[in-house]
Amino acid sequence: MGQTQPVIRERMILGGPSGSGKTYAMCKIVEGLPNGHHVAIEVDDGFTKLLALEFPNLAATIYDIDDKMEWHPRQGFAKGDTLRVYHAPSFDAVRSAQISIESLVAQQIAAMYGDFAFIDGLDLIYNTQRYEYISKASSMMRKQKLTIKDEWQAAMETRATGAPILEPADWDVIASFYEKFITYFAFQIPAHLVCATNIEAIDLDSRYVSKEAKELAKSIGIPLKFEGQKRTPRLFDTLLGMAHTTAGFNLTIYKDRGGLGRAWSQGKQNTSYMTYECADFFKTGQELFGWQV
Repeated sequence: MGQTQPVIRERMILGGPSGSGKTYAMCKIVEGLPNGHHVAIEVDDGFTKLLALEFPNLAATIYDIDDKMEWHPRQGFAKGDTLRVYHAPSFDAVRSAQISIESLVAQQIAAMYGDFAFIDGLDLIYNTQRYEYISKASSMMRKQKLTIKDEWQAAMETRATGAPILEPADWDVIASFYEKFITYFAFQIPAHLVCATNIEAIDLDSRYVSKEAKELAKSIGIPLKFEGQKRTPRLFDTLLGMAHTTAGFNLTIYKDRGGLGRAWSQGKQNTSYMTYECADFFKTGQELFGWQV
């Protein structure tokens, strides 16, 4: 089990563009808790690159999935069980990774109290799920109409009739499966949760921005959108922004329970936020959020 036992279980989102230090921050947490048994799900290869280039001494193992939906340690990346990384390039693989993690938790092997669970790429997981759903639905249409050559043409044929590619019922199915996935990690797993996603500025007057994104932006006082399923940020207590500058990594706290770290907690205006240098995210977590070793 991990070395930290904060009074309150963490549910954090790290928002920022590629290269802003989100995955690096997760690796620093693992480095700060070498006796833990942490788990991670990634869609791309962020952990792979960092474990190879900057954290070669971490006792981490990367698992890949085969055609039979079975997980196997990757050759050259099986160095221990302090961190188990499930490389899940499809939504079916993401769901399988969740099942594997649930099994570890049930056996009290990993992701227990004091450990961390990481999801690297909430936006990628949601987008992958949508693309795969459209592809499978279009494939079924193509089989029904043999003159259609591929899934792309099937989707365009649907759109050409004036019908949406996805009906409201389709979006309900997508949201249901995604929310089942994220709800397990947000509320059921005993470990702390840290997720990473892209973040972008939004126009609050735009009709293309969802109502949920606008409401969140207004509540935190800054026009930003955390990418992914539109209701996901509501599941998290702490919303953080990461940035990589010439001086190093910076961390901005946009929302946290009780305003800890926020400028207004220090007697300033609500719309002002504190930005911190963040060379070591684990040490920053100790200072700002009271993580204990």
